[in-house]
Amino acid sequence: MTPPENLPVKTGSGKRAGEHTNRGVYEAAAVLNAEGYMVGRVMDPGSPFDLMARKGNTTMLLRVVRPKEPVNGARQVAEQYVDCVREIQKYYRSEEDNLQFWVFSREKGLLRYRVYDWGIGNEQTIRNHMEEDGGKCLK
Repeated sequence: MTPPENLPVKTGSGKRAGEHTNRGVYEAAAVLNAEGYMVGRVMDPGSPFDLMARKGNTTMLLRVVRPKEPVNGARQVAEQYVDCVREIQKYYRSEEDNLQFWVFSREKGLLRYRVYDWGIGNEQTIRNHMEEDGGKCLK
């Protein structure tokens, strides 16, 4: 007996096709837990996000990927994952939104990017600029 065409077929693990969580999601959750965030996995397969994290008044939504090809910065990440970044950008409303795109790269380690309406920015670089300027926003 074959399943109806509109239902995903279950795999050997009992999960439906596409329901497997990539290892990077678990690694990202561990990083966030170590930073004091309460972390939950987003279960909706139609969502562009893998995790939701909360710490104090800050809520973060993030997508986690492992690149198949080496990446060396925001430009390459944005080019390689243009569709993913554009999908996340649909959820951007203001500077207060904390939408992130994390890349676990074999060559560079964990690369953390914040997603804005104009593109992505390296989280560490942004933090360093804010600290240098005393936390003032540059306009």
